[in-house]
Amino acid sequence: MNFRLAQLSIPEHTPPMITELGIANFKAFGEMQRVPIKPLTLIFGPNASGKSSIIQTLLLARHGMYADEKESSLGPGLDGGVHLGGFPNFVHKQDRSRNVVVRLETAKKEGAYLDLDGDSRESNPLQQCSRFAIELQFGLPEEGKVPKAMAALPHVRLLDIFMDGRRAVSLHGCYGSCNCRMVDSDHPLLEASLATILKWSLSSSKEPLEQQLRELARRRLAARLSEANFRAEILGEGASVSAADLLKDEPSLGEVSIESELAVLKQVFSKAMVGRLFLLLATRLQDLGPYNGHNRQIWDEWLNRGDGTEGFDDRPDGSLTTFFKYHREEEEDAENWWPEAQAICHNLGRLIEEFTDQITRSLSSVHHLGPVRRVPGRHDWRIGAYEPREDEKVNEWLGKLGTCYLRKTRRWIAEQDPAVDQAVNPPPTLFEPLLHDTGTNTVLSVHDVGFGIGQVLPILESAAALRERLIAIEQPEAQLHPAQQAELGDIFIESALGERKNTFILETHSEHLILRIMRRIRDTTKGGDALPKGLPSVRPRDVAVLYVERQGDHSIVREMPLNESGELVKAWPGGFFEESFNEMFA
Repeated sequence: MNFRLAQLSIPEHTPPMITELGIANFKAFGEMQRVPIKPLTLIFGPNASGKSSIIQTLLLARHGMYADEKESSLGPGLDGGVHLGGFPNFVHKQDRSRNVVVRLETAKKEGAYLDLDGDSRESNPLQQCSRFAIELQFGLPEEGKVPKAMAALPHVRLLDIFMDGRRAVSLHGCYGSCNCRMVDSDHPLLEASLATILKWSLSSSKEPLEQQLRELARRRLAARLSEANFRAEILGEGASVSAADLLKDEPSLGEVSIESELAVLKQVFSKAMVGRLFLLLATRLQDLGPYNGHNRQIWDEWLNRGDGTEGFDDRPDGSLTTFFKYHREEEEDAENWWPEAQAICHNLGRLIEEFTDQITRSLSSVHHLGPVRRVPGRHDWRIGAYEPREDEKVNEWLGKLGTCYLRKTRRWIAEQDPAVDQAVNPPPTLFEPLLHDTGTNTVLSVHDVGFGIGQVLPILESAAALRERLIAIEQPEAQLHPAQQAELGDIFIESALGERKNTFILETHSEHLILRIMRRIRDTTKGGDALPKGLPSVRPRDVAVLYVERQGDHSIVREMPLNESGELVKAWPGGFFEESFNEMFA
């Protein structure tokens, strides 16, 4: 039995797609290469340049979510007819000391609101994050650091978090978890969040601002002095220090300012983050910080407060800052800004978890069709309800391709089959995929028609049945003549930019396919009736044209921008696609 397309579930609420892929030290790619992903992404280049490796990188990242080993392990086998043969085979130059790097970026959908705690005053700065990326570096463990049985298993060694294109957090990986080893407190979004917390905390007091700042500095100095002398006397870590010694590194009590206190808060924030544990679970990062597992009932009760209950002074407003102000642990009181720093740590952890969850769901949506598509069996098991509109759309496209066939699906209910679990409700249904030859008025199996039809049918079925999925296809033009290759361009446009909102990554050599898409950009610019009826508009921002080529011992990816006239802004490298001109006029 083979499970076919109808088995693929379509979630009710689909996440944003991956908008950019980064690749380094993978197969032909050495240095980091940027691969923008648009609704229509076409990858060109000579044979053996590394075009297929871009799709394989996505499959490798998805495979890491479902590996049989520990969650962070990345095994050698992939689906869709792709088998990379193990880490030593796909790492660049087969250099086992290198780390393969995969960077996955996503964008926040317009109007989306991240699930962060606290009111808008506290969460607004982090809400402004519009682009988020995780960069995974995985490789073999250092020799002698792990048991011999695990020495050949690659694992995530480093993981960096990027917000709006700038590295914000760096994590050190270990099997199944990651420890924070660096946080950039100067990152604009983090600094803005900390500044907001600081200003609110200062404004909540009735004392003059200068007096508050001096008191903060005095308490901080006293805490540092007490800690230094404790270490000197009890732990034997050197001579005791005086307040004068400490003042060398501190602003004087007469020079304290919001800026100096913000600098301290940033230091405390970094201290609160470094060493923080994140669980690496199927590519998704889950914050395991001290306040992540708080009692949800207590949290909900706090958010619903606001009645001025005695013991919660003047601001029981359900804000994140207020929550931490009254739920600090006694041993952490030595750091004056600790609750505020923990508040931002908590929301940063929530942001990381939410965005990595989006990336994970996007990876799980990847649908891969290799260069040689499996011809459907004469009888294929399908789970769930049959959708007649799928046949209608496939038949419409078969007509545009100029074939004489119509797709038909014969349905059999498997209630009487003893091999079928009758407890399944509804019971599995057996579908027989057929083609109606309108020329001879005969019904045929897909196995009884030309090979090209069998190769294009999986593409049409995927484009018709899937919604908001990332569909990667190698050589979609295989076995099709030039006119059909051009018509495929319209089919991809309709599936990507129409109501289905799929994203296509097409590894291709077809000049006819790209010329049709370029023509539709021109038609969109002209307006009026230039576009065929029912075909959505296509603009340069919807299309990414990439060219992969070798340079010495590695490959690079060039982006080939298009203008509003559907023309390439710069010429194809190396005279690509000039063969027909040369043959005619040589």
